[in-house]
Parts: sequence; structure tokens; C-alpha cells
Amino acid sequence: MADVEKTWHSIEKSRPVRNLHASLNRWGHSKEAKDLEALDKKFMSTPRGKKMAREIGDVFHQLDESVYHNKAGIQINNKELVHLDDEINDVEDEFKSFKASKWNKIYETAMQKVFSNKQAKSVERRANAFKASPQGKALHKEMKELGESLKKNIKVSDIKNFDEEEEDNNLYLF
Repeated sequence: MADVEKTWHSIEKSRPVRNLHASLNRWGHSKEAKDLEALDKKFMSTPRGKKMAREIGDVFHQLDESVYHNKAGIQINNKELVHLDDEINDVEDEFKSFKASKWNKIYETAMQKVFSNKQAKSVERRANAFKASPQGKALHKEMKELGESLKKNIKVSDIKNFDEEEEDNNLYLF
């Protein structure tokens, strides 16, 4: 992790990073992004939007109950995962309902505009330039090494073995 942070500090003021940041900033302040923000505000003031926000909030609340840090690292309370699964299922139901609502088409149109405007195209060009730059390659290398280190060094313990009948009722964290 220290290598990623060190690499980031060494590249954060470089031209490719500044260019990407400027493009992201322009995109975030584009008319299309502002329109999407207004749409979010309008949706969130509806009963459907309020319910969806509550259901998503319930997931994060349950995550706080289920996963925590202690001296040994990150601990997951297996008994609480069933509640987390319930909360995630509630959010899934809300999204299914949303998909069938008039809001889905409205959001699809707004998102298409946000991701196809000239500012989005600039972000794509600048992101590709960053990726190909020495700075982007250095950050990619450190992130890849961090991922490999996590995979090698993270220990998962106290995982209950479930038989095939119970398998469909379990939440799998990847």
C-alpha cells in the first residue's frame, strides 16, 4: 500500500494526471451532468426514490453490523450475513421495480447523454493517454502488485462449510 501511495504522490502533479483531472472536472460540470443531478434530486423526492434510498441505507447499516475491524483485521460476523442478504434482496427488488417504471427510460436517456457528450469523449481520450503514459504504467504496476500481495497475504478463517442444500441461501462475497 505504501508503494501505491508513494507512486501516487510522485505522479499526482504530472501533466497526464492534471489533464485527466481537468477533463473529469469539466465533465462533472457539463450541462448533461447537471441535468442528471437534477433528475436524481427529482427522483429522490418521490416515494419510489425515498424508498430506494432507505433500502440502500439499510444495506450500509447492516454492513456496519456485519463487518468490522479489530486487532486481527477485518472480521465478518457470519450470523449477521443472513440479515445482510435480506437487505441486499430488498435493494434488488427495488431495482427490479425501478426497471419496470417510467424512471428507467428517463434515466437511460439522461445517462446516454452524459456518457456521449464532448466532455465524456475528452475524459476517454485523457484516460487512454494517462494509461499509456509512464505515470499511468507506474501506477498500474503498483496496483497490480498490491492486488497480488492482498491475494497472497489475506487470510480468511472461520468459514462455515455449507452443504449443497444450503448453498442457494448463502451470500457470496468476492
